[in-house]
Amino acid sequence: MATVEVIRLPTLSPAGSHGWRIETSGAVEWRGTILILWPGKTTDLASVPKLLRPLIDDDEPGLRLAAMLHDAAYRNWPCFSPVSLTRREADAMLFDVAVAQGLPSWKAWLVWCGVRLFGWRHWKRRVLPRPCRDG
Repeated sequence: MATVEVIRLPTLSPAGSHGWRIETSGAVEWRGTILILWPGKTTDLASVPKLLRPLIDDDEPGLRLAAMLHDAAYRNWPCFSPVSLTRREADAMLFDVAVAQGLPSWKAWLVWCGVRLFGWRHWKRRVLPRPCRDG
């Protein structure tokens, strides 16, 4: 597992049918890269299929931060990372952060398998890289 250091946890508020809105920024260092969750973005946290919900809660505390970061990587949010992550890296980051946040490794592995098998549909819909916003 790669080294994960949580610099700052983001705060969330309900965003209606869109899931959750990031209210204050969060930052994580993963494999020497600072990943930033900016305020104003929305996330659905973990999209766990109903079949797996008896094993993994889609709002499981150890999975929340990892899922937000994974959403940011898959959606290619501006200024999330100084380098664009590959899909393989985004999925590895999901696993590493989830385990570092206390999710049992067997659950993190199930989540990782799910995104490796089915995440390509969401990855194909990602937007092209955009410049960081000013101010």
